[in-house]
Amino acid sequence: MNPPEFIGGADPLGALEWVKSLEDIFDYLKFTDRDRDEFKELFYAKYFSREVKAKKVKEFLALSQDSFSVTRYKLKFEEGCMFVPFIAENDKDKGEHFLRVLKPEIRRDVHMAKVITYQDIVERALLAEHDEQEIEKERQVKKASFSS
Repeated sequence: MNPPEFIGGADPLGALEWVKSLEDIFDYLKFTDRDRDEFKELFYAKYFSREVKAKKVKEFLALSQDSFSVTRYKLKFEEGCMFVPFIAENDKDKGEHFLRVLKPEIRRDVHMAKVITYQDIVERALLAEHDEQEIEKERQVKKASFSS
């Protein structure tokens, strides 16, 4: 199947991307979730020092949406989930953590939708962000028309 070669290096995200690239091979070989997890644990233990893991956990726990779009925040959030299985493996905990640090106006809309699963929270956050952008555009149009 010509798997990509892992060259190593100091970038933990490069290693994570390499492991992700193996998922199709794992599927083809019919690896169980346990086999996949064992492989990942062994791989991460070899290529990620305790210090790197601790740093990544700290970065994840400090992550917030801030100036990111919901899409960009979701990408950073999911990268960080690789280092926090105690949050990432439980859908409810994962969703609550994702929701907790969204921008307040987006978080409000997600709360009002009463969604439960991580995926539903992400989808509702994307819709809320789109709605907020539309509201802002309308404000700008009205502001411009009053100024004229």
